[in-house]
Amino acid sequence: MADYFYFGESVLQRGYRGQGVGVRFFELREAQALRAGAEFATFCGVVRAFDDPRRPPGHVLLDAFWQRRGYAPVVGRECQMSWKEVGEREETPKRMQFWQKRLSP
Repeated sequence: MADYFYFGESVLQRGYRGQGVGVRFFELREAQALRAGAEFATFCGVVRAFDDPRRPPGHVLLDAFWQRRGYAPVVGRECQMSWKEVGEREETPKRMQFWQKRLSP
């Protein structure tokens, strides 16, 4: 039995947003986590300043979406992941915040 089930990073294409696809995607992920015997679902979200110039125009933070699904940031639980951003010459570390939810069958 796994206590935690990690949801890998995902992106929903703009044309599918606001149609319930993201909600259904999380429902299916949580169902799989429960089948695997997990007590918690967890994932990371990149931490960026509100005025970060890499945010596209009209960007909407996902915090409210995740909170409506029952997730909350885990205070003090962060990590770093590295990737190459648009305009960067090489990978650089980015701060990532863990979010989690207790699952109920």
